[in-house]
Amino acid sequence: MTIQKNNNKVNTKKVAMTIPEDLLREIDELSNQKGISRSRLISDLLREELIDEQNHSLRCAYDEVFSNDAVCREQILAAPIPKD
Repeated sequence: MTIQKNNNKVNTKKVAMTIPEDLLREIDELSNQKGISRSRLISDLLREELIDEQNHSLRCAYDEVFSNDAVCREQILAAPIPKD
C-alpha cells in the first residue's frame, strides 16, 4: 500500500466514527487553531500516521535483511573503495 503525501485531486467519502467526547474536543480545538475543518485535520493526521507506519515497516524490513551477517559481509565487500 502506498500513501500519497500530497494529493491535489482528492476523491472523498463520508464515514461515520464513534470517538470519545474529550478526543473530539481536542480535535475541534486543534482544527480551530489551524483554521481547517475537523475532517481535514483528521484526514491529515491519519495520512501522517499511515506514512509513519509505512516508513516503520520499511525500516524493519531493511533491518531484518541487514541483520543477516552474510548480507552485511556481501555489502561491505561490494562497496567501492574511496579514492584519495
